[in-house]
Amino acid sequence: MFSQLAATNPEQACGLLSEHARSSMEKEADAPCTTALTDAGLPKPSAVRSVEVYATDGIVVLEGDVIFVARFGEGWRVTAAGCRPEPEDQPYDCGISGG
Repeated sequence: MFSQLAATNPEQACGLLSEHARSSMEKEADAPCTTALTDAGLPKPSAVRSVEVYATDGIVVLEGDVIFVARFGEGWRVTAAGCRPEPEDQPYDCGISGG
C-alpha cells in the first residue's frame, strides 16, 4: 500500500499525496518530498483491515496504520498517513498530514 510504495518508490508515493499534505510535510522536514517521506518513519506495510468511503473522503485501516484519502480533481490522494488512533475520541496522531 502507501507505506510500501513510500519505501520502494518515494517519488511515485509523493505523487499520491494531496498538495497540502505534501507541502506540509516538506515544510516541516525542510526537505523535498522524497527525502521527507523516507524520513517520515511510516509503519511497515501491513494488511488492509477495512476501507470506508464517504462521498469524497475515505479511511483505510491497516493492521499497523491508518490512511486518510480524499478525492480531488486529479483523483484520489492521500491526505494523511502513518496515523494511529489516540485514546478517548482524540484525533489521530499522523506521521504525514495536511488534508
